[in-house]
Amino acid sequence: MRLLLNFLKQPFDYQNLDTLGGETQEDWFLKITPMGKIPCLVLDTGETLIESNAILWRLAQGTKWWPHELSIQTKVLSWLFWEQYSHEPALAVARSWKLYRGWDRQRTQEFKKLINKSYEALKILEMQLTYSDWLATDQPTIADIGLYPYTALANEAGLDLDAYPYVQAWLKRVEQLPNYKILES
Repeated sequence: MRLLLNFLKQPFDYQNLDTLGGETQEDWFLKITPMGKIPCLVLDTGETLIESNAILWRLAQGTKWWPHELSIQTKVLSWLFWEQYSHEPALAVARSWKLYRGWDRQRTQEFKKLINKSYEALKILEMQLTYSDWLATDQPTIADIGLYPYTALANEAGLDLDAYPYVQAWLKRVEQLPNYKILES
């Protein structure tokens, strides 16, 4: 979401919340979104948007980040759904376990399974990126934005991207786009 806002040159205020400390379950936050989940974007109108890919879709409307052709829109959505079902539950969870919880050392067998699932997801990205520079079409879309963050932070989960040269090249292409701003981990 922050990456797309930067690409769109849209100003925003970012607030970091302590999810492990329960800050997203406090009354003030639950008034904003009863689901108590992040990311959450509150628009100037007061409308609250939740779920990362739904936010990306909304922000991308009428921009080059959301294609006009229905068949390409479907490809973009397919990648975003895959991100939520296969990519994020592997890479993001492995990262969280290692970086914030120490479960990589406490729950080693489960962590190894997460790492294996993460590499499976990276193999799928690698395969797609051997055929095209971007995931859904010949230019970047919100599919690329949705899959970029946890892939770029894969090393924080203990993942090695050396075997994925096309993924590495894709990460560099994203980082070379105008208005790219380094994401905070």
